[in-house]
Amino acid sequence: MGKIEISPNLFRTLDIRGANEEFVNSQHFVEGSPKSKSAFGTILNTEIAVVIGKSIAVAEKPKKVVVGYDARLSSPELSKALIKGFLSQGVDVDLIGLVTTDKLYFAIGEYKYDLGVMTTASHSTKELNGFKISRLVDGRVMPVADGTGMEAVKKIALEQDFAALAGKGEFREIDISDDFTKYILSYFDLTKIAKQKVVFDAANGPAGITHEKIIDSLPIEAIKLNFTPDGNFPNHEPNPMIPRNVSETVNVIKSEGADFGVAWDGDADRVAIITKKGDILTGSFIAPLLIPWVIDRHPGATIINTPPMSWASRDLAEKYSDKIKYSRVGNSYVKQAMAEEKSPFAAEEADHFMFAETFYAESGILPVLIVLQSIFENHETFDDLVASVVKNYHVSGDINFTVKNSQKIIETVRQEYLKIGGKISEIDGIEVDFSDWHFCLRPSLNDPVIRLNIETTSSEKIASEIENIKKIIVEADK
Repeated sequence: MGKIEISPNLFRTLDIRGANEEFVNSQHFVEGSPKSKSAFGTILNTEIAVVIGKSIAVAEKPKKVVVGYDARLSSPELSKALIKGFLSQGVDVDLIGLVTTDKLYFAIGEYKYDLGVMTTASHSTKELNGFKISRLVDGRVMPVADGTGMEAVKKIALEQDFAALAGKGEFREIDISDDFTKYILSYFDLTKIAKQKVVFDAANGPAGITHEKIIDSLPIEAIKLNFTPDGNFPNHEPNPMIPRNVSETVNVIKSEGADFGVAWDGDADRVAIITKKGDILTGSFIAPLLIPWVIDRHPGATIINTPPMSWASRDLAEKYSDKIKYSRVGNSYVKQAMAEEKSPFAAEEADHFMFAETFYAESGILPVLIVLQSIFENHETFDDLVASVVKNYHVSGDINFTVKNSQKIIETVRQEYLKIGGKISEIDGIEVDFSDWHFCLRPSLNDPVIRLNIETTSSEKIASEIENIKKIIVEADK
């Protein structure tokens, strides 16, 4: 059998991601353009998935692997092909079927698999799909990403020099649903969960069938939206950070008089929380709601944040006399920082929350239960809890600019703000701090985009500072 043609662009910084062949061929991207090199211009099919399974097996040398997949139409067949590759290299595989990514992480950590692979394109559009690879290291679920093993997988996949083995691995299909539900609920006293009316939007991904048993165990009134898995995502794209994708949730919160809403992405490793007013809380203001629970369980712990996030987490950590450290954006960097700092908790602006309790990996359900417990213990409404966190913090959220030369722009902005006394750090792109405001400007890991996040102590200042930075970006990118 000849070599399977595979684009090196399939192997990204944090995962493997591409699109179905029909979609890629219909786009007519200019060869060599940024879009052609992105997941939208890179083919992923079952033949390639077999090669990827073989390549991961050779690179990582696992004895036993667990595989799960999201609700995308191509996920079952891509998973089947991936597993075929593993089995051909003598690796035993357990398939746990349609699950959330945090359920796969649970499987890796709880049953001590050498490796786990989730077939998913996370929050991306329906045409895309891919693989998130994780290994178990000293009880931690850690990603196989750029700098931690992805290069070896890529090299082997492109070379395709595989040995023919006499024996094959063993395959099983298993159901871990009850174990996962019991594990998550074990961290909570259900008599101390606030009796709230909550709207849940699963975005037609796996969150509904994965988390429904947990939700139904709680003393709450749950309104369930889009719980039926459907890879066409007929109601909206599975990305809760985009306002139009939570408009249905906002409308139902208001029409039903709900206390708040919860929205998951396409593999439910990120979770957004929506207020009564319809404000979408991202990591900047969800993390501070979670920190007291974390600190209560881990006194004196170091909290990991990323530069785009609000000062709210920093100030709350200081209030509890705990430390806060910053990491580059991206779960491989964040999880490495957690390991280095022995941190039990990390948060990203993009609604990723990682806990020691979930094997130092993301959980899309634990934050919901923590918030419900906090409402009960503080005898406050959800809005009151949020108000105590938000205070005088005004954040822009992600502002994206499509650019030709992100490094040139970032250096130009750095020089301009050095002139006026900005305190600059370069953990991830640049962060520029002043006494009453700060901003982070960083390149996307995968797209020809730079992302700007601004926080000020007054809402009026945000608009003017965005305009100032935008002018520098536009001029520098000419």
